[in-house]
Amino acid sequence: AYLCEANKLTIGFGHTRNVRLGQTCTVAEAEQMLAEDIAIAEKAVNTIKQELTQNQYDSLVSLCFNIGNENFKTSTLYKKVNADPNDQTIKGEFVKWVWCKKRKSKGLTRRRIEEAKIYFNN
Repeated sequence: AYLCEANKLTIGFGHTRNVRLGQTCTVAEAEQMLAEDIAIAEKAVNTIKQELTQNQYDSLVSLCFNIGNENFKTSTLYKKVNADPNDQTIKGEFVKWVWCKKRKSKGLTRRRIEEAKIYFNN
């Protein structure tokens, strides 16, 4: 287990629920936690009423996995996707999610730019 940039105990590939200091895991356990976390993110993305391309869906699952279901479902990005998944202003919504402890994160900025590229690469 390690403290991520947001100062949350994290293990494996970004798993944060029920993590204990000093905890370890195997690659297989990390993959299982990731699969469970992705399933939770998919559940939130599946509440979108609009039909999505695979790239749109995948990028939204990635975002949701990282920011959490509640943040995702209350975001302007979510509302815009629900209104029109092809709205070009959605690109700008991805890059609003780059802040960590009141500082702009270079890593999150790179991630959001890539997610937005994937989203609009139909």
